[in-house]
Amino acid sequence: MKKTLSVIVVIALILTSTLVGVQAAKKVKINKSKATIKVGQTVQLKVKNTKKKVKWKTSNKKVATVSKKGKVKGKKVGKATITAKVGKKKYRCKVSVIASATSNNTVQKPTEKPTEPVKLNEWDYDVISGAATIKGYHGSKTKVTFPSEIDGYQVVSIAGTGKYVDYYINESYNNLTEVIIPDSVVYINDEAFRGCTSLSSITIPNSMTYLGERAFEGCTSLSSITIPNSVTKIRRCTFEGCTSLKSVTISNSVTEIEYNVFDGCTSLSDIAIPNSVTKIGVGTFKDCSSLSSIIIPDSITEIEGDIFKGCSSLNSVVIPNSVTSIGSNAFRGCESLKEIMIPNSVTSICFGDIWIVDMHVGNRFSSTDSFDKTITLKGKSGSYVQTFAKEHGYTFEAID
Repeated sequence: MKKTLSVIVVIALILTSTLVGVQAAKKVKINKSKATIKVGQTVQLKVKNTKKKVKWKTSNKKVATVSKKGKVKGKKVGKATITAKVGKKKYRCKVSVIASATSNNTVQKPTEKPTEPVKLNEWDYDVISGAATIKGYHGSKTKVTFPSEIDGYQVVSIAGTGKYVDYYINESYNNLTEVIIPDSVVYINDEAFRGCTSLSSITIPNSMTYLGERAFEGCTSLSSITIPNSVTKIRRCTFEGCTSLKSVTISNSVTEIEYNVFDGCTSLSDIAIPNSVTKIGVGTFKDCSSLSSIIIPDSITEIEGDIFKGCSSLNSVVIPNSVTSIGSNAFRGCESLKEIMIPNSVTSICFGDIWIVDMHVGNRFSSTDSFDKTITLKGKSGSYVQTFAKEHGYTFEAID
């Protein structure tokens, strides 16, 4: 009995020591099995729980390189597998390299010509410089999320007619009502969704650095839009003719609104322009017939021509002391605007007629007056605006 008991004790001690040894020997593994980096960025890979020498290798040096110490650097948009070899064992990390913005906040534009268009299920796309550009949608859904990856290619742009793609593709989007753009996309090309009359909602990611000219022109069902803080410029005619657009949120990253951006947005009743904006282009709010008030930020020095022309509901305008000039027809057709305060800083107001040569409607004189004569101009006694009002027949009211 004692002999049997002794054998049992010995076996128990052996099992206990074996288990402790197993627990102490931690599993060797790589710190990341997947990683996504932008072109030019790096990520550090490590093999844990080993003191043996690690040999690193990349499957595609053009896409991503790896140093002797496991530092991976993105070189070109695409995919690569990084392999760490420890003895006879191999450990792998799949790396996706996506496009990055350059220092001036514009996307790195492809330099290669597109391949033949590829159709994958519901989507058409081109491969340009190793990345995918969505070219068309042929599914039956009306609410869609654009893919971030197609057939192993990172989706970085939505095609259009401008810059580097010669396709006018938005007819394939005509039935879409809601669209979500993934955060892999940094470039919405010119005229990408132009004339998509059913589109009522679109989500633009914070990865977006280029929002193309006329990208949403004529999207008559679009009711709201948020410009993400990655965008610095709203290009010309982006939302022209979006007659249902009521809500616009412009981030503090935007520094320029080009011409005719909101021209003909007849449902837009108010809009906040951040102080980051230093330039608002010609005709930006032209014919926004529901716009009732506007505060121009003190970062603006010039009120461009036609900027509020035809804003028939506009009854209140705040012009800051930073403004020095008011362009032609800036406030023409503002039927509800009865008076306007002109700060002392203004030293130039447009007035007079110009001769226009027009083969369609005939040559004619056209007025360049900044204001209708029904508007009372208000300002300080002895100011430029008082002299201007007296010389050109406007009613002037002195505010001291």
